[in-house]
Amino acid sequence: MSTWGDVKNFKHFLPRLLELAIEHRDEFLDLAVVFGKLRCAHWQSWPPREVACVDDYLRAYWVYQLKLEIDSPQSDAIDTVLCAEGNALESVKPLLTAWLAEESISAKKHLAAFVIGNDDYLLSKHKLSNAFWDFGARPHGEVLRWLRSQDVLAYLGNAELPEEFAPAKHQLEAVRAALEETAT
Repeated sequence: MSTWGDVKNFKHFLPRLLELAIEHRDEFLDLAVVFGKLRCAHWQSWPPREVACVDDYLRAYWVYQLKLEIDSPQSDAIDTVLCAEGNALESVKPLLTAWLAEESISAKKHLAAFVIGNDDYLLSKHKLSNAFWDFGARPHGEVLRWLRSQDVLAYLGNAELPEEFAPAKHQLEAVRAALEETAT
C-alpha cells in the first residue's frame, strides 16, 4: 500500500501480521506501522464481519497488553501499543475506559510507566513523546484530555505501586496542571 501491494494483498497477510504482533511484537515488527496500515486500508469500510474481527482483535490486544507484567517504570510497552492502536482507530476512548476498568497491578504499573515516559514531552511540548502519534488526530487529543481527568488521577493515586513506580503519581499531577493551562 505504501511500497508494495494493495488492500487485497494487505488483507491476505493481515492475519499473520496480527499473530506476529502477539508473538514477536518487539523483535522485528513495528506495531505502529502495521496498525497504521489498517487506517490506510480504510478497514472500517470493509465488510461488517471483517470490521468486527479487526475491532475485536484491537480491543482484545489492548486488554492483553494491560495485563502483561512489567518490571521497569521505563517500559514503553503500553505507550507503543496505545500509539499503534491510535493509528488504527478513529477513537481510543474505549481503550482508555478499559484501562481504568482494569484493576490489575500490571495495568496500574503500565499507567505509571506511561506517565513517566511521557512527562517531559507533556510538560514542555504538551504532546505525547512517541513520534508515531498523529498529533492533530482525535486519538492524541483524547489521551491528553484523559490524562487531565479526575478518574485517571484517582486510579493512579489509589494504586499501591512498587517504590520505583511511585513517582508517577506526582508527575501526573504536574502533567495535569501543564495540560490544563494549555486547554484554557
